[in-house]
Amino acid sequence: SAAGVQTCSDCAAGRYSTATGATSCAGVCAPGKYSSATGLSSACTNKCALGKFSLAAAVACDDCEVGKYANTTGSFKCKVCVAGTSQPQVGQSDCNACADGLLSNVD
Repeated sequence: SAAGVQTCSDCAAGRYSTATGATSCAGVCAPGKYSSATGLSSACTNKCALGKFSLAAAVACDDCEVGKYANTTGSFKCKVCVAGTSQPQVGQSDCNACADGLLSNVD
């Protein structure tokens, strides 16, 4: 005869279940939020910090790429630095205005 389920398992990081007796962890962290914890029973509440973003079901947030920024917490995408500004570093919350004698163009 088949063996019955002996233990219940935690929902994976980035996912949650609010239902008793669940057979799956249907909830996922919303874009801009994350959770590295397992076994969550409610929606993810950790927001990505400035300069970072996340997609749905994130375990952690990623740094914005060079040339991009995120100036609000809980970002789900990074904004592009506009012409006349630049950002040579990853994970930043703003772009730098070009100094006198310098320029930048957006391709």
